[in-house]
Order: sequence, then structure tokens, then C-alpha cells
Amino acid sequence: PTSEKPELFTKWRKTQEEVNAGMQRVKALEGEILARLSATPANLLEDSTLIEALSNTKKTWREVQDRLKVSHDVDAKLHSTFEDPQTVAERGSLLFFVMSSLSGISRMYHTSLSHLQRIFALAIDKAPFDAVSSKRLANIVDAFTLQAFQATSRGLLERHKPVFALLLAVRIQQAQGVISEEHLSCLLAGGGGLAIETVRRKPYNWVPDGAWLGCVNLFLRLAMFKDLPDSIQRYGDQWRFWFESECPEELTTPEITTSSKMTPLGMVLLLRAMR
Repeated sequence: PTSEKPELFTKWRKTQEEVNAGMQRVKALEGEILARLSATPANLLEDSTLIEALSNTKKTWREVQDRLKVSHDVDAKLHSTFEDPQTVAERGSLLFFVMSSLSGISRMYHTSLSHLQRIFALAIDKAPFDAVSSKRLANIVDAFTLQAFQATSRGLLERHKPVFALLLAVRIQQAQGVISEEHLSCLLAGGGGLAIETVRRKPYNWVPDGAWLGCVNLFLRLAMFKDLPDSIQRYGDQWRFWFESECPEELTTPEITTSSKMTPLGMVLLLRAMR
């Protein structure tokens, strides 16, 4: 953090030193006053040294109060500066969790926290600088994610690289609130929890049972697919053309609902269900 806001830390240290020095002066003056009081005759007004010490103490105390106010302002700025990096810490935790989960595929993918720390140090150097704290932190998060992805991918077998990319993308979008538990359930299970005998009858024989169960599952779980079974029945020829094409993800789907457009996430879920 000191490398990100060196001027703020310098000012904070300076104000702390000034406050400490002022408090020591006040303490010394108070000791001097007490000593003078014990040695001063009954009429205190006749002791000019004591009166001067009292005046100096009052002046010094005001100076200390002014420095304390400055110190509190700097503390507040430091506090806000350290609150913002929570997003970086959260992304670091997410990256480490995903990277560590790869050991479930193969023990040779074991990683360590020190490895991630080295990646983070590199990301800070590579992230574009911005005087606006929020933008600087966003740059660090992006650079951190990219560096972690590239460093990890270099050590993976080709067949495992798409798995890592999917895991990372899903976890990031989960953290951002883009992907819900319902989305994830549909993505992982498809229509696996349903039986063809217990759901709405499929309208055409060209629709495989598994694909129909996937569609029904989307219909039951997600509002954006609430009209999917009706759409397949209504636009059967168009859906068959889409279903049998080599690259359906590049085509526009037949109309499912007029209330919303197909999103990239929706397309992934639809492909998972039907293909």
C-alpha cells in the first residue's frame, strides 16, 4: 500500500511525529508548572515565570489540537484508501480458490499462496497507473486476473485449459451477481434431474429426450425461458434448423419471449440444454 500512496503515508508519519512532539512539550511544560506551583509563594501573580509557562502551555496545546485535527483528516483518507482494496483482496481469494481447485483434476496442478503473491506483485507493476483510486484498483484487479490466468494456463494440459477458463469465468460472474445458483445448476445438471415420463410431452420427434428435458428444466427454473417449450412447439421448423446447424451459437434463436433478448449467458444455457 505504501507504494500506491507514498505521499499520504509521508504526510501521516509527519503529522504523527508532530503530534507526539507536541504532546511531549505539553507534558514537560505541565511538569514545569507543577514544580513552580509547589515553590511559588501565595501570590501566584507575582511569579512571571509561572505565568509565562502557563501561556506557553496553552499555546502549545492549541498547536497540538490543530495537528491532531490534521492527523484525523489524514487518518480518514488512509482509511478510505484501505477500504477500497477490499475488491482486490476478494479477487485474490477467488483466484486462489479456483487455482487450488485444479488439484482435483491432477495433483500436479497444486499451487501455493506464495505463488499467487508473486503473481500479484507482477500485476501491480503491469497495471496501468491512474490517479483516481477506484480506477487504479480496477486496473489492478484486471491485471491480477489476467496474470493469474496466463500463469496458470501455461502449466495446464490443453484439454484442461478450457475447464480452468470456464471455472474462472463462472466464479467471477458469480461474485459479480451475474450468475445465480439457478444458472449454475442448469449449467451443470441440464435436465438430469427430470424424467421424460413426468414432464410435458415433447412436440416433435426430432427433439431428443435429453434436449427436451434440458429445455423443460430451463422453463421451470429461469424466467427468461418461461416460454421456451411453447416457442419450440410454435416455431418447430426454425428450431430444428437452429438445433441441427453446426454452429448454433452463431445464429439467432427463434423467438422465445418478447420481454427480453437472448443474452450470452442465456445462449450458453440453451446450448447446454439442447446440445
